[in-house]
Amino acid sequence: AAGAAAAAASASSGAVYDTTQARMVDPNNPTTTTYKAPKKYMRSAGGQTWEDPTLAEWAENDFRLFVGDLGADVTVPMLESIFRQYQSFAKAKICRDRARNKVRQFGFVSFLDGMDCMKAMREQQGKYCGQRPMKIRRSTWKDRDVQELKKKDKRRKKFEKKLGLQ
Repeated sequence: AAGAAAAAASASSGAVYDTTQARMVDPNNPTTTTYKAPKKYMRSAGGQTWEDPTLAEWAENDFRLFVGDLGADVTVPMLESIFRQYQSFAKAKICRDRARNKVRQFGFVSFLDGMDCMKAMREQQGKYCGQRPMKIRRSTWKDRDVQELKKKDKRRKKFEKKLGLQ
């Protein structure tokens, strides 16, 4: 409880969360840190559940777009250069087939502001990145998040109970 109180105090004083070492860093006193366990991202699909550590690389409350139909020539810097014009652009990532280390023809782009995200989707839809036009849509990564699935199930049960279906 004392650690949680210290973390809350640090957070309210402008502390920054260092994701590389899972700690809170106080900008006024960089030597003072409070340990905060990294968040685990549990995923579920096809009746299986697993932990996905790659989701920890993204901003916590970001707005994410799926960018599909990318050519094999597309690189992360190319994707970043297209979306960097939006003020709240945070990150771009191209997914690769780990076994063959080849581009899987899709990626994700993250924004910190929802309006920038929608604007980017409207303006960049069908524009060329490399030799192919991009197909952009809202990312559905949260649809497989275990916590989101539990919330959705709880809302459904509450609604069914309200209707007298249980």
